[in-house]
Amino acid sequence: AELNLVRLRDERIGTQGGGGRLFVQWAFLNEENVSLYFEQGLGIVYYFDEFPPGGTRFNFTPVYGLGGKVLVRPESAIIFSIRHYHISNGGLVAGLERNPGFDSNGLYVGYSFAR
Repeated sequence: AELNLVRLRDERIGTQGGGGRLFVQWAFLNEENVSLYFEQGLGIVYYFDEFPPGGTRFNFTPVYGLGGKVLVRPESAIIFSIRHYHISNGGLVAGLERNPGFDSNGLYVGYSFAR
């Protein structure tokens, strides 16, 4: 699980928000201090302004990617991944006529407090 704060800014868009996501991970390399995995998750996010433009403030955020984990202590790790994000309301919030999607790739770096 993860909690996140989001700030989106470019020449067309300027909004912020927050949300959370649940993940599953399938490790294909699992050594003592390092693991590599495929991850997939689904979450929600609420923005202060409509996002994508013409959409809604409340959206779903499915994501998938390749990642890794390096233990720095027995109970904590640095985590990193390359992820593909999709953001839309799924047509559930305002109907399909107000469901523009947004897709993006990104790098993720974080710190895990649990092994």
